[in-house]
Amino acid sequence: MQHRTNVRLQTRNVLVLLVLFLAGCSTVTHHRVSSEIATWEIYRKTDNMMLVWTRPGDTPLTLAKRYYGSERFADRIRKYNPGLSAVGKSLVMVPQSNGNHFGIYSNGYQLVPILCYHQFTNGSVPRNRLEVSAKQLDAQLKFLQKEQFTVLSLRQLVAYLEGRAEIPEKSVVITVDDGFRSVYDVAFPLFQQYQFPVTVFIYTDFIGGAAALSWEQMKIMKHSGIVDIQSHSKSHASLAEFTFQNSSPPHLESEIMDFVKQEVFAPEALIEKNWGGRVDIFSYPYGDFSEQSLVVLKEAGYQLAVTVNHGGNPAFADPLLLRRTMIFSDDDLQSFERKLRTYTEYH
Repeated sequence: MQHRTNVRLQTRNVLVLLVLFLAGCSTVTHHRVSSEIATWEIYRKTDNMMLVWTRPGDTPLTLAKRYYGSERFADRIRKYNPGLSAVGKSLVMVPQSNGNHFGIYSNGYQLVPILCYHQFTNGSVPRNRLEVSAKQLDAQLKFLQKEQFTVLSLRQLVAYLEGRAEIPEKSVVITVDDGFRSVYDVAFPLFQQYQFPVTVFIYTDFIGGAAALSWEQMKIMKHSGIVDIQSHSKSHASLAEFTFQNSSPPHLESEIMDFVKQEVFAPEALIEKNWGGRVDIFSYPYGDFSEQSLVVLKEAGYQLAVTVNHGGNPAFADPLLLRRTMIFSDDDLQSFERKLRTYTEYH
């Protein structure tokens, strides 16, 4: 029993150090600590966090009263110390800032799922797995609203990933790839109805085609205030990993870098010219990325880039390798809900 207790304390201390390190990057507002607290009770203290010993009978309510001056802050204690009960002397975490900008707690951390759509239809029978019906999309957006999810714009994640802003616990992001006309004809009216922000990634060689968006349609969506147009490359060619052998001719490396730069820089210039918005978020075609593409995106000043590797994104995710979860025509509401995981516990 003593061995298990020591392991738990060691594990908790490691997690505390992680939170302290991350929280140290953010601006904080300090709480006044009561003078009734004995010196022995504060085990460790920084500007952002305290690790304290509890008294026999302590609960989140009594700790909030002692360290914050009011029981109404008890939820903050509960988040950092799930399962805390009046069992006597034990170590607990007491945050000293007005919020957890990184969503990291003693038993797990927050995740932000980014949903990825492609095509839409007003028909009842989708023509392929990537084509989501208007009825299905409406049900999904209604579910997000009913279950009180906060739909963020993808750009809002920048401050979160930099530790500058706290986001709601049940946050989700909506994106659409490719730039099919059905985004405007079918999905856009529903996004407007629910007032959910969405990022649409286009590859510019496609724009103007019979099945594609037009620049005029994109400008109309821009004026709604809920649609952001960003780059999905020039030609939708894969940017999968390019590997070089020692014997590879130098001109091959140069040609590959020129190709990647063309796929990144050409659509950026065209979108900014025709749409008028800032382009600094990238969607990898097929979700494929490479060392070369990462170098070029950093050179171009991109803030975020998204893959199609499924799963949610913690605050410590690589901003140029964010995960996204594909939404398909065969996703019923149960499978859709399973793709909305916003928290994971340590195992």
